[in-house]
Amino acid sequence: MKSQKDFVLDKFRRNIDSIDRRIVSLISKRFEIVRRIGTHKATHGLLPCDKEREKEILARLAQQCALQQIDAALVTSIFKLIFRSSKHEHARIAQRRKHV
Repeated sequence: MKSQKDFVLDKFRRNIDSIDRRIVSLISKRFEIVRRIGTHKATHGLLPCDKEREKEILARLAQQCALQQIDAALVTSIFKLIFRSSKHEHARIAQRRKHV
C-alpha cells in the first residue's frame, strides 16, 4: 500500500509528465516555424545562421530567467542546442532545394 508521501510524489511526477508533454509540443511547433524559415532563407539565398538574432533571443531569455529565478546558464544551453538543430534543419532544406 502506498503511503501519503508516495501519493504526493506521484502527483508531482504526473505534473512534471504533463509539463514535459507541453514542452515537446512547443518544440514541435517551434520547428514547424523553423522549417518555414529555412524554406524562406533557401528560396531567397539567405544564410542559415543569424548570430545577431541568436544574441537577441539569449539576452531576452536571460532577462526572463532573472525574473522567474531560473538558472540562465541552463536555459542558454538548451537554446544553443535548439539553435544548432535549427541551423542544421535550415542547411538540410537548402541542400534539398539545390537538388530540386
